[in-house]
Amino acid sequence: MGGKNKKPIRFDYDLVVLGAGTAGSIAANLAANKGKKVVVIEKNKVGGEQIWSTTIPTKWLIESLKQYHGSLSGSKFGLDIQVGSLDQQKLKHYCKKSQTQAAISETVEFKDENIETIKGSARFIDKYHIKVNNKIISFKKLLIATGSSPKANLTKPFNIDNFLTYKDLAELDFKGKSFCFVGAGAVAYEYSQILSMLGYKVHIIEKHSHILPNFDSEVSDLAEDMLIGQNISVHTGSYIEDIKQDSSKTNIQFIKNQRRYRLVVDNLVLSSGKQPNIHSLNLENANVHFSESGIKTNKKMQTKQKHIFAAGEVAGATNGYEAANEAQIAIHNMFFRNKIAKQTNVPRVVYGISEIAVVGKSELSLRLSGKLYQSSIAPIGILGKSLTSGYGSGFVKILANDKGIVIGGSIIAPNASELVNILTLAINSKMPACKLANTIFASPSWAEAIKVAASKIYCI
Repeated sequence: MGGKNKKPIRFDYDLVVLGAGTAGSIAANLAANKGKKVVVIEKNKVGGEQIWSTTIPTKWLIESLKQYHGSLSGSKFGLDIQVGSLDQQKLKHYCKKSQTQAAISETVEFKDENIETIKGSARFIDKYHIKVNNKIISFKKLLIATGSSPKANLTKPFNIDNFLTYKDLAELDFKGKSFCFVGAGAVAYEYSQILSMLGYKVHIIEKHSHILPNFDSEVSDLAEDMLIGQNISVHTGSYIEDIKQDSSKTNIQFIKNQRRYRLVVDNLVLSSGKQPNIHSLNLENANVHFSESGIKTNKKMQTKQKHIFAAGEVAGATNGYEAANEAQIAIHNMFFRNKIAKQTNVPRVVYGISEIAVVGKSELSLRLSGKLYQSSIAPIGILGKSLTSGYGSGFVKILANDKGIVIGGSIIAPNASELVNILTLAINSKMPACKLANTIFASPSWAEAIKVAASKIYCI
């Protein structure tokens, strides 16, 4: 096997993959398809958070509940629909069924004869060896794809031990009738709507002046109005002063506008973000650089050690499709001479009754840069699609440089996750906004808002 830090003459595996989530699963299958001998090490469920905690359950629940509540409001389209009561247990059953189907369709249960799976936790011995279940394994290449976990901490060390995270919410196993989210990011936006549609009373406490604080202010403001319109109580610019718990209730005291408020709920949800799963890996033994935000890689997904790569949320990815792309890039760069780099413009989507999607530069970043830029907004309420669908809240915002080249965008609309792909292509292609404005879009369609917004940008 060779001494410590010495490259072995022979390797146990061509590729070791740490983590069997989105990035790890794709990487293992791609490498196996190239004839490489692969081992995947996973301590939890194969499939990762995307299937079991985040993407599949939240999006499935949102779509199902939208269908249910849409049928309740059929009268505005002249329809007389008789709708039964909402069965939460049946909803939970079919949600779990969709997760199982997703696991099968994603081929996360590895079938390739070149892939071996080991259940357990790995830690580095040196830059060529890891230890799993008291077994030392040597590797030619290694991908770290261990993902992230809920960041279940508060700004003050309150004495609480009874709280939920997004992993608990995905189980649909709740007590009582009320919830309070601490932190107003994507988790709070999506799950507050799910819980409200299920009939629960929901509060959100956020220390910043807006929900979704990393988005442009127009997006955050409209998103907050939408939540309030769904009977969700939003407390922005609020600072938690104290939290006390007993066997059944959580008592929260917070300050807003120099006034003290008291809130009593059945369930406390800590939704202040995620943290990378790195601290049990002993990365220092392999001399792999990392910080509290994750493992440091270059654009080829390589760490400081050129044969060790990282992909997914452990390397800073914000969603499953970015993790998938990083895994593809990592495997390509491991086994091919011509290297490729990750894309910098990756869309981010937050789901709900109305979807939110952003890509490229934000207006705040452009203001801080001091560079000249252009901004235009087209409300979706002006579209024929808005009239035929009975939905009018939302907009498309396009950002362009001084020459009219599209460099960023934000969308709030029923199909924002679809529309943002047009803006992503425009940004990555360095397309002038006038080219979008002169393109014939199908009508009526939500995409026409992109054409309208683009027509307000001046092109040189």
